[in-house]
Amino acid sequence: MDWSKIEVTLFYFLTIHFGMAQLTHHQIHSIEDKIKEGLSNSKIAEYINKDRSVITRLFARYPKEAFDADTVIEDRFKTKSQATASHIRIEP
Repeated sequence: MDWSKIEVTLFYFLTIHFGMAQLTHHQIHSIEDKIKEGLSNSKIAEYINKDRSVITRLFARYPKEAFDADTVIEDRFKTKSQATASHIRIEP
């Protein structure tokens, strides 16, 4: 049994159906596109329909100058997987 596929499936299920993620993958990619267009944090937040503080916190962790959507998504998934891995108990 491939546990990595189960973790990915579980993560996407929780993210999509229960709204556990603050930003979706699509929104993160949109942020990257808007950075390239030169928009301000406020305009980016307005575009993805989130509060400006969400964008500010994101750029505090991932600098705007070196922002890469794929890296952000991968890092957030790893963090989420590690945080929930200790809580998941699957008995054979």
